[in-house]
Amino acid sequence: MASAAPAIAPSPQRRSRVVTAVRTLVHGSMDLLVRAAPLVWMVLGDETAREGYEFNEGMRRDGYEVLVRTLTSKHSLRPEINPERARDVLLLLTGPQLYAQLARDLKWSREEIEEWMITSVLQQLFGIG
Repeated sequence: MASAAPAIAPSPQRRSRVVTAVRTLVHGSMDLLVRAAPLVWMVLGDETAREGYEFNEGMRRDGYEVLVRTLTSKHSLRPEINPERARDVLLLLTGPQLYAQLARDLKWSREEIEEWMITSVLQQLFGIG
């Protein structure tokens, strides 16, 4: 992944744009997470299915590199976070494994998970909280 985008001084407009973008991203991911999360653990236990999962995760990783560039055009990352780390954090915080743990194991509602993901992405990547 390329080096970090030049620092962009945060402004209320930039903050608003990245908050809207992250809310849209997470909200748009929720239906997929609801369907995919229960299957991930089964797929990881099956050698044949795991190969397809790993291929799809590679595509997701590549897509999130582009997504990080889009988000950083709206607001700069926290100074200590580079684009590669931002991609990794975004993959983790919006991933099906974490969704499954929160929903199935901890009994969080879909709305609680969605709001937590939005808040966590904004705090971890942009220092907005």
